[in-house]
Order: sequence, then structure tokens, then C-alpha cells
Amino acid sequence: MNEITYKPIGVIHSPFKEPRGTPIQTTAAEGTDGVVELFPKYAEGLKDIEGGDSFMVSATAITPATL
Repeated sequence: MNEITYKPIGVIHSPFKEPRGTPIQTTAAEGTDGVVELFPKYAEGLKDIEGGDSFMVSATAITPATL
């Protein structure tokens, strides 16, 4: 079987620090602020994104217990 390996290209900062209690749907987090930080070496990939554009973010929770 082929293996799929993911490599982080950034970090999501949010007030949720533990997987338990973190909403899995955006509607459950309405009014919650967060920031997507893209590592500088990948910034060129966003050069054509403009205000109002949409893109998908795939995230995996990493905690000290999962490292």
C-alpha cells in the first residue's frame, strides 16, 4: 500500500488549545477569531489570492501527546 505523508506548511492559531471542546463545524465557532499563519517559504503560493477569494484549509490537531 502507498503511504501518504503530510508536511505542515503553516500553523492555525485559535483560542482552542485542546481537541476536546473544539468545534468541528465552523457554525459552532461563530464569533471566534483565529489566524492562519503560512510559513514564509510558502508565501509565494498565495501571491494571486485577493480579498473575497476562497480556499480550503485542511488541519490536523497536534498536541504534545501526539508528537
